[in-house]
Amino acid sequence: MVLTMSITRFSANIYNEILNIIRRYGGTVRDEEIYEALKRIFDLSYSEFQRKLMVLEIKGYINVSTRKDGGKIVSLLRRAR
Repeated sequence: MVLTMSITRFSANIYNEILNIIRRYGGTVRDEEIYEALKRIFDLSYSEFQRKLMVLEIKGYINVSTRKDGGKIVSLLRRAR
């Protein structure tokens, strides 16, 4: 699935890579694991990463929930599978 947002090619690659990482983990993964995988590919700060997750959540591709220890769980929604 390719995102159809009016964003730069570089940004589109980041959004698609986030979705691919979540898929590789079976649809649910901790945000730290996604960030560590992305850092190997892109020069991305944690705050920029959080903004990318927020965009995907607003667009309806993922759901982000908070764990008891303060971390976040990211789940792929049906629309993005």
